[in-house]
Amino acid sequence: MYVQWLRRGIEAGWLSAILLVPLTSAPLDSMFLSFQTPKVAVLRALTGFIAVLWASELILSWRSTSPTDAWWGAAKGWISANPARIVLLVAALFLLVNVLSTMWSLSIATSLWGKTPGADGYSLYNMAAYFLLFAAVATHLKSTVQLRRLLGAVVVTGIVASSYGIYQWAFDPDSLAHGRVISSLGNPIFFGALLVLTIPITLSIALSKANSQSWALWLPAWSFALVLQLFALILTMSRGPWVGTAIALGVFPILTVYGFRAWRARGALRAALLGATVLFIALTGVGWALGDAGGSVTATAVVERGKSLLNVMETGKGVTRTQLWSGGVALATDRPSFAFGDDQLSFSRSVVGYGPEMFGYLFPLKSPPELPSTLSFFYTYAHNHVIHEWVELGFLGLVAYLGLIGASFVAALRLLRLSSQRLPSEHQWVLIGIMAAIVGRFIEEISGIARVSDSTVFWVLLAILVALPALHESRAMQATERRPKRASTRQRRQEKSAEQGPEPWRLGLVIVLALTVGWFTWDKNVNYVHASIVGADSVHAMEAGDGNEALALIERAIGLAPDVKEYHLHKGAILDLARDGTIAEDAKNQLAIQALEANQAALDVDPISARTVLATANSAMELARLGDAKYTPLALGLYERLQALRPDTFEAHNILASAYFQVGDPERALIEVDRSLEMTGHSGEAVDAYLTQGAVYLYLSAFEKSRMSAEAALELAQPDSFIAYAARELLIDAGEGLKEREAAETQ
Repeated sequence: MYVQWLRRGIEAGWLSAILLVPLTSAPLDSMFLSFQTPKVAVLRALTGFIAVLWASELILSWRSTSPTDAWWGAAKGWISANPARIVLLVAALFLLVNVLSTMWSLSIATSLWGKTPGADGYSLYNMAAYFLLFAAVATHLKSTVQLRRLLGAVVVTGIVASSYGIYQWAFDPDSLAHGRVISSLGNPIFFGALLVLTIPITLSIALSKANSQSWALWLPAWSFALVLQLFALILTMSRGPWVGTAIALGVFPILTVYGFRAWRARGALRAALLGATVLFIALTGVGWALGDAGGSVTATAVVERGKSLLNVMETGKGVTRTQLWSGGVALATDRPSFAFGDDQLSFSRSVVGYGPEMFGYLFPLKSPPELPSTLSFFYTYAHNHVIHEWVELGFLGLVAYLGLIGASFVAALRLLRLSSQRLPSEHQWVLIGIMAAIVGRFIEEISGIARVSDSTVFWVLLAILVALPALHESRAMQATERRPKRASTRQRRQEKSAEQGPEPWRLGLVIVLALTVGWFTWDKNVNYVHASIVGADSVHAMEAGDGNEALALIERAIGLAPDVKEYHLHKGAILDLARDGTIAEDAKNQLAIQALEANQAALDVDPISARTVLATANSAMELARLGDAKYTPLALGLYERLQALRPDTFEAHNILASAYFQVGDPERALIEVDRSLEMTGHSGEAVDAYLTQGAVYLYLSAFEKSRMSAEAALELAQPDSFIAYAARELLIDAGEGLKEREAAETQ
């Protein structure tokens, strides 16, 4: 009996994940970290809950049976009985590649927990959560009733998210992102990526009702559900999800013909008529709503956005995407590493990659020169999931990911085509919907980013594909099991043992497991969400001018999540602000030392982050300026590391040039200035380099060169800016130097 309750709990866990992960939301200003952090915590907590129940089921029901050979034979029979189960093996291989890549990563901690622990991304922890959810559904989905509940949760998620998005568009324009709806996903593209999956599933369920006697009664309900989701999809103004959904819906008739063997079946013809009617009503409703709209998204705006698809690869962001992809391919094929340190595993990078979550760290080494990039703005994702997996997981990851998509599609086609494995009509429609959703998502990810909400739904749909063929078989087996039969001696012993309850050691093991997973989930998930809330309160206190409260709150956040570098950096920023407002020299020195310690703590957490390196270098240089020369080597070493981490940005060269100049090394300063000017040319971005160059020439008494540099900086600077003021001062100093030299030569 307890096993049945455990299985019901597992089902409750996956239904909750489908509903809560996409729909969990928090006010944008209430979280210090990413908007996705609560969603990730919900996913991890629910998969931890499922893991405990699943392990408890195995522990409480396990009986010693037979040797390993029997297990191997059973595994082979399990695969041959359902070819779709090969998807489960390929998914396990994909997880294994993630494990290997993490073990060989340039930063194991980053690949294991993520660039920002607790946030969204492709860390091994997140991938393990997806796989556990996938495996639980694939092995515990046993009945059509369960399937209907699961698909119903997917549809409800799409409807609720779409309704909220439409509400934002109609009544809460302040919540939009540049006029585009974000719903509970926090980003219009992420919202659109979710709808790429929910719309085909909604349509497939609608079509599965075509053979029922009351199919006409379903028409208004399913038309309304599709109207909401298609309308919300259009309001996202996201072209990738538009294309993905269009292709997903486009493959529907092809898969229908393939699966139902042409149109000889009257039910299939009725389903096609129903599908065409539902889509017509949905699109008509969307067109009417947009045509009557007065908000940020109108019919005209949608048409113009659609036209931009025709030239997306030549103009605007299309150019950026192609440059980003070319840089990603170059990174995957050339496999460079940082100039500092010694990558002893460089020979393996082509096979296992740099490690999960490492794309953003390495991409600057191969970023195309024409791609916009600064110290505060850079790309952490390839915006092409295939290329991204190739870079981070190497050739093995590329093969495993494409193998997962290919195996799922081939298995689904085989199930549709083989008459010996013919599924009930309802299940065939579900299979077609899943195939369409997978195709749409794959297309959408060519220019997008997989996030926690759509990834959760995607992995559950893959699991349904694996479990679907067994549902019909289990129904037949259940009918057979209803016939009374004499139980074997072994079965009678097991039943008697079950009536007596599990042995104490089993209960003890379950309790220990539950406490361990519970503690781990709290520490690695709940604390991160709590810390993010406290960190946001610290920001608000800082904005209100209460530095002491801001410092106390951020120290509390650090106590909750000490491995999140952002909190240490924020503490350093608070201390720097306090130092700037202090007059006493002793207090200045003490605050500067505390700021350096805070930034060094961030550097210890993530030593290859350009942000942490720059912040720590600035703190060390500030102490050097205050008279403590022992910090100068530390500052210079970190500035040099910054330049090695971010060779794609002129700012790193400017900063290093300024540092060399401050420590009395003008020759090396001029070398870095020249490198910066090679990247910027004579543009507005070259102002700082010209100003530094002029100051160095003035120091070297090259007054004419200093004057020319000052004039170049003044020409490019904004007239009323501080840079323009500094350029004028430099111009005056250079002119006075020339006059003094001329006077000396005259004498």
